[in-house]
Amino acid sequence: RGTPTHFAGDLYINGELLTRANITATKINDGAFMGCKSLTSVTIGNGVKTIGNNAFEGCTSLTSITIPDSVTSLKNGTFSDCSSLTDIQLPNSLMSIEGAFSGCSALTDIVIPDGVTEIYPHAFVGCSSLQTVTIGKGVQTIGDSAFAGCPIENMYLSAENPNFVMRDGILYDKGMVAVKYA
Repeated sequence: RGTPTHFAGDLYINGELLTRANITATKINDGAFMGCKSLTSVTIGNGVKTIGNNAFEGCTSLTSITIPDSVTSLKNGTFSDCSSLTDIQLPNSLMSIEGAFSGCSALTDIVIPDGVTEIYPHAFVGCSSLQTVTIGKGVQTIGDSAFAGCPIENMYLSAENPNFVMRDGILYDKGMVAVKYA
């Protein structure tokens, strides 16, 4: 609690620089922490249901994020350009990922939980260190260019996913059409 003040891309509360956030609200507004360059870690409480567009965009010191089961979707730009983000814990309750992680250049691997049904186009575009992706059993749609600009070396698919097939390192939909995720 206190009076928040933005100064030169940092967020101060009662005169103290915010480096960690433990969020217990029910909603994180659009752009709420956008550009908070000193923020290093965020824990989002179980009461949070909605994380707005660009909520943490440009938090360049953010290294880890834990998202609770109460969140069902990640919107456009939620964590875009969080260039130090290496540790993301996505909940099984998550159903869709929009352009949430574009430009997260330190991210090396991501596990898409079984509850996710849709990965939107450009969801992980420009994650220039992303080498390993694990796709859960519930994914039905992967948008064009969802992983464009990512040097993916290992793509893993849940054996229980009825919507895609992995053959010789290539991901195909049910009709055996190669998925254009890059």
